[in-house]
Amino acid sequence: MNYRLVPYAQISEIDGVTLIDSIVNKTSIKISDQSLKSELDELVKNGGCDTTTSPLERCLHQENFLLSQPELMQFLTEVQLLMNRKLLVTIMPTEACNFRCPYCYERHIPITMSKQTISQIKNYISSISENFETVSIAWFGGEPTLCADTVLDVSEFIKTLGKEKSFNFISSMTTNGYLLTKNLFTQFYQAGVKSYQITLDGWTHDKTRSLRSGKETLETILNNLKEISKLSKEDYPFHVTIRHNILKGDIDFSWYDYLHGIFGDDDRFSILVRPVGNWGGETVGKLNLLQGSESEQLILKHIQYIKKIGMKCANGAQGIFSRICYASYRYSMVFRATGKIEKCTVALDHPQNLIGYVDSSKGVVLNEDANYQWWHSTLQEKCFCCKELLTCFNMRCKKKTLIDGLVDSTCSSVSLKIY
Repeated sequence: MNYRLVPYAQISEIDGVTLIDSIVNKTSIKISDQSLKSELDELVKNGGCDTTTSPLERCLHQENFLLSQPELMQFLTEVQLLMNRKLLVTIMPTEACNFRCPYCYERHIPITMSKQTISQIKNYISSISENFETVSIAWFGGEPTLCADTVLDVSEFIKTLGKEKSFNFISSMTTNGYLLTKNLFTQFYQAGVKSYQITLDGWTHDKTRSLRSGKETLETILNNLKEISKLSKEDYPFHVTIRHNILKGDIDFSWYDYLHGIFGDDDRFSILVRPVGNWGGETVGKLNLLQGSESEQLILKHIQYIKKIGMKCANGAQGIFSRICYASYRYSMVFRATGKIEKCTVALDHPQNLIGYVDSSKGVVLNEDANYQWWHSTLQEKCFCCKELLTCFNMRCKKKTLIDGLVDSTCSSVSLKIY
């Protein structure tokens, strides 16, 4: 087969007309002639053709739906270059946390990022930002709201820098939401932090996500979110992803009915369902964790119910690069409060995760060889036949191969759909 029908071609039938759409761009081909439909069916059945001699074959080839292997590789290379136009910076302003969650893998070191380290990070971003179309700052921890002043200082700096150097500035935060009052939220929003992930573990939340003192937290977080939801949609088009970590036997869907009653009419809120994983928490072994296909099947039931009641669901993101891990980007780095620079927030302190450090005199020092192993990827033969090719690029989770030692951990048809 000299020419392959590309896997990212989406073929559908509407009112007797066959549509071929591309997730790469707005290219679309409409076919109403029955003989051409039959020819397309044969192409789909065979996965391609040996020549591009017919009018349909020439049209598909011209619109990048039918490509030779070298042409497909060249096209994928050009698409992947888009990844290098993004600078993804994760900042952990502190590694301390006011919560004690049994499944958390972090060590809760009571350390806060120094002013000198913060200054060096700002200088570094300023020195390279002109090379990027987008600069993304993700706030992580520990608990980032414990260092609200740092979040505001750096965010305002990058926001101003973006106007000066003409790059798109986007910012997000992973927070437990306990300290995220309406007042603090509006300050963060004005500084450019407009996307949030906040975990609410259903009716059992107070058992898995309490304060260090053991005090319950669900009511406070919900009250914060209720107040935030009162902000004008026109003036505050933010996005809050409510993450729900589930365990074996979590089948009480009334939690979603409750959330729908509060946020169901507000498309700024969505729900993301994830299984609790053995990420290294000291007491995670006491939890009833989901395993393998059992996990995928239960999550799928949760997703189906969320969609059934009309709540926005964040599982199953679509589009180019949507399933590529942030750590797989070439220009992605995690600045820890200690000054270490790593790639993956789940593999903290692992030797292979370290790619540099912030030096008091030299500034940001990166080990490009260490970074290379995270972003370099080789497409496998099976990738060229996979419909998720442009969302995944065989770069879903490099931690599984580099650190966990799993040789072929890239995908499964079910997990690609729901995660």
